[in-house]
Amino acid sequence: MIGKIVSHYRILARIGHGGMGVVYKAHDEKLGRMVALKFLPHHLSQTDEQRKRFVREARAASALDHPSICTIFDIDETDDGQTFIAMGLCEGEPLEEVISRGAVPIDRAVEIAKQVAQGLASAHAKGIVHRDIKPANIIVTCDGGVKIVDFGLAKLMGQTAITREGTTVGTVAYMSPEQVQGGDVDHRTDIWALGAVLYEMIVGVRPFEADHDAAELYRILNEEPAPIVTLRQEIPGAIAAVIHRALAKNIGDRFDSMEELVSALGSACSDVGATPTADRSLTLTRARTALERYDWSEAFAAFADADSQVELAPEDLERWAIAAEWMSRFDACVGAHERAHAQYVKAGRPADAARAAVELANINYISGARSVCNGWLKRAEKLLEGVPEAVAEGYLARLKAKIAIEADHDLDTALEHTIKAIEVAERYRDADLGALATQDQGRVLVLKNRVKEGMELLDETMATAISGELSPFVVGTTFCNMISMCETIADYRRAGEWSDQATRWCRPYSESPFPGICSVHRAEIMSVRGDWAAAEGEAERASRICEGRVTSVAAEAYYLMGEIKLRRGEYQGAETSFQEAHQRGRHPIPGLALLRAAQGRHDAAKSLIDRALSTKSLDLDRIRLLPAGVEIALAAGDVVTARERAEEFESLAAGFGSTVFSGHASHATGAVAIAEGKVEEALSSLSTARRNWQAADMPYEEARTRLLLATAHWKVGEADLAELEARAARAAFERLGAAKDLERADSLIAANS
Repeated sequence: MIGKIVSHYRILARIGHGGMGVVYKAHDEKLGRMVALKFLPHHLSQTDEQRKRFVREARAASALDHPSICTIFDIDETDDGQTFIAMGLCEGEPLEEVISRGAVPIDRAVEIAKQVAQGLASAHAKGIVHRDIKPANIIVTCDGGVKIVDFGLAKLMGQTAITREGTTVGTVAYMSPEQVQGGDVDHRTDIWALGAVLYEMIVGVRPFEADHDAAELYRILNEEPAPIVTLRQEIPGAIAAVIHRALAKNIGDRFDSMEELVSALGSACSDVGATPTADRSLTLTRARTALERYDWSEAFAAFADADSQVELAPEDLERWAIAAEWMSRFDACVGAHERAHAQYVKAGRPADAARAAVELANINYISGARSVCNGWLKRAEKLLEGVPEAVAEGYLARLKAKIAIEADHDLDTALEHTIKAIEVAERYRDADLGALATQDQGRVLVLKNRVKEGMELLDETMATAISGELSPFVVGTTFCNMISMCETIADYRRAGEWSDQATRWCRPYSESPFPGICSVHRAEIMSVRGDWAAAEGEAERASRICEGRVTSVAAEAYYLMGEIKLRRGEYQGAETSFQEAHQRGRHPIPGLALLRAAQGRHDAAKSLIDRALSTKSLDLDRIRLLPAGVEIALAAGDVVTARERAEEFESLAAGFGSTVFSGHASHATGAVAIAEGKVEEALSSLSTARRNWQAADMPYEEARTRLLLATAHWKVGEADLAELEARAARAAFERLGAAKDLERADSLIAANS
């Protein structure tokens, strides 16, 4: 299924399976959004009546609109008649996985239950009962919220009783007594199930847990659950009473509604609020512990809980900001740093206030708010006036170096700032600062064409990062910077190796390991390797995370999506993506120029690429434009300009020692040689290019070179070799989904058959 298109959904990855079917992550090609597709088992839609029943239930569920309910977008069938639904993609983890790690903190468990109850209350108000509330059907999202999934499917499954064969459909543990007995069910069945889920969250075991289903069913009907306070003594009695009332066997003894349950939980929590200091201390301990084990979601929620009781100290506000930044909660991150800065100023701690100001300057720089960034930089400088010595001076110098590299392109000034930052880092033995500044120095050297020296510094920094000496966010930053520089010099194999390392490092620490720019880098590696579906999904994710927050990253993501669509031959989609990138400040060249050439609009393509080349003087800027410049000139019939650009490219590429740059140079030279009628030169250059693409693991570029090689072989009468190259190119284009290139390959083969 992976990579296939079903209806207008491109399947990207399998993300779950169970009795209700298999779930895939997919991209909605029509609306440009990520979705989850749930494919129902064939036995649920074997007859027309079953299919109609499913559609009726799913349509009813699709009318639900609540933050705690996963939205259903679409209901459709595959060509072979398998029914599926398209629904919102919930980024997070099932509650059953949270519980599998042990009992959930009481306040967090109650908060989750309240959110689920509020979502169910919304459904009940529309006459819809879930019937299968269980931890597997509750997703805890990355921002601490919840999403209820599988509305309407339980009724489709016939889950109101034991089946005639004597087996149960669904999960026994959360079935109410009336479900077990096959009686009528209403909204109070969901109240029972939520009570069972809350019980399990708090003590880590199910209320009627037994060795097998039959025993569990017996206990549901005939026994009371163990008093929850005997399993977890610190649970307040008021909360325990709410749980046991929800689990009353007589349906009339339960709460009358989910609203009443929510109110009861709120009152219970208020009743136990008589010891706020102790509660806050426990919550802060939980928050700090979660941060130490890199559980960003738990840390963020716990700091928020503590802050709602009494204002956090500035150190804890900064810890909260770290969790928020990892979760891409940029507004919360900025707010916490601003409050920390204000508290440090009020307490007469200028060096600490300056450090907070540098953090705020960095965040605003990343988000594209350059004026605000400059304001915080000036604030940091002023705070440091009169302070004898402080590590904040080093972080200030490091940020200035970063801005000089990335925004001002003033490499000499950047180098001066890195030297100062490294000196401060050594004086204070600050490993984080030293790593960041050393890496920036390496970036400067690479951009000055001192590639070997610069990459050695970058490698040194990466060794420090993966050794465990640095804080998590600095490790993430060094990974992103390393991959970015590898891409800048087109060392994609090295970038891929570090990307794989980054993936392994982040997996244990965060459900969202590549926020922002890291997602774009990862997507580019995927694209280069030919995994376009996954690359597009990752880029779309980055654009969604960063939209309105880190505009430059969103722009880069849209540009990459445009390149992928262009290669697929989806010209309208490419046009839209390049426009989106441009609106967010990313110059859409060479992509847009190549699109115009592909559309046959050669004058427009030439104008765009000529303008771009006339404004770029840095070698690395020109080297990324020249391949397109050669291709566009050839398409327009301007062989002289194409030759000039190919020669310039070859000269620049020689200075970098990059396999990819060499591949582009040899491909360009070979393409020009064919146009000039110099076939033997073309064969030599193109053969070199093909070897470079194979070494760099770049299947699309290799296929394009093979197609040119086939042309050259046919020109000198080497039909067998030409056929081999053309067929290999065709197979690669078909595998990649490069529709227009596939058409060209077919045309070339047909013309020479």
